[in-house]
Amino acid sequence: MSSGAAKATLAIALSLLSAGALRAIAIEAVAERSFTADDLTTLREYLDGRERTGRRTYYRSDAANRAGLYLITDLDTPLSQLPKDASFVLDYIASDDSAVKTLSFPIAAGDGNFGKAAYIGLTGPQFDDVRLVAWRLVIADAAGNTLAQARSFLWEMPGK
Repeated sequence: MSSGAAKATLAIALSLLSAGALRAIAIEAVAERSFTADDLTTLREYLDGRERTGRRTYYRSDAANRAGLYLITDLDTPLSQLPKDASFVLDYIASDDSAVKTLSFPIAAGDGNFGKAAYIGLTGPQFDDVRLVAWRLVIADAAGNTLAQARSFLWEMPGK
C-alpha cells in the first residue's frame, strides 16, 4: 500500500472512531422493578394532566398503562446516539407460562429525554402479578444483528 493510501485509510478510520461509528455499545446494568401508576405520577401531572418523564425514557408494552414490571437498563451510550432503526428485543419466560415470549421496542419510539437509561416496561393487565423467571435483552439493528446484550442468570440454565 502506498504512503498516500495508508494515510487516507488512517484518516477515515480515525474519523469513524471519533464519530463513535466503530465504538461498541454496552448494557452496563439491568435491574427489575415493579411500579404502580401512582409511583410514576408526579405532582405536576396531578395539576396539568400531562405525563412528566423527567430524566427517564420509557418503553411500554401497552402505552396506555404505566403500571407493571420494568427492566431499568443502564447503557454506556446515550439512547440518542444509537442507530435510529435499532430496537430493544426482550425474550422472557414469565412466572405464569414457561414458553419463551418476545417483545420488541423501537428505540426511536421511547418517551423521554433519551439519556443513558431505558425503562422497558411490561405493562398492561396481562402483566399484573407476573414475575420474570428468566430474560434476555438485546439491542438489535434493523437487520437483526446484535449490538449489545444482557441476560439474567437463569437464562443461561439448561432446559429453559
